[in-house]
Amino acid sequence: MKSKLRIFALVVLLVVFGTISVAMAEEAPEVERAKVEWAKTFGGRYSDGGCSVAQTIDGGYIIAGFTESFGAGESDVWLIKLKGEYKLEDLPATIERSNLDQGIEESLTSKVENAIASLEKGNEKAAINQLEAFTNEVEALKEKKISLEDAKMLTEYVENVIAQISGNS
Repeated sequence: MKSKLRIFALVVLLVVFGTISVAMAEEAPEVERAKVEWAKTFGGRYSDGGCSVAQTIDGGYIIAGFTESFGAGESDVWLIKLKGEYKLEDLPATIERSNLDQGIEESLTSKVENAIASLEKGNEKAAINQLEAFTNEVEALKEKKISLEDAKMLTEYVENVIAQISGNS
């Protein structure tokens, strides 16, 4: 949780000030220095800025703003996606936020918990099979008991977790 808060704070600084400066930590020696996880400057030669920040389902961030440095010239729309990490342990909370029928939520959560248990035993193939069963259930219920939007989000999440397990991320 602290890691997510640090990343969010850095993104807010990026949006407000346009850059992130690591040098500021050296200007305040009486303040305990935080470990910088990463620093990234976005922008170019001309006026660029972020207007809105939102966290994505993978734990990353998307920043919407404007740029005069890139695109067709003048002021163009600018979207920046900071990739997060899809964590299997976070999927039950994502399922819960989808407000599914209790039986469907329990079934999907059970598949995730079984996949986690398989990974803890070092059985990646079994975990992938359980996650594929999850995807099959979501697809079967899509537009019936699970909204198209929720089905797409859950399927994308699980596909990314499978790719990470397989080493294809």
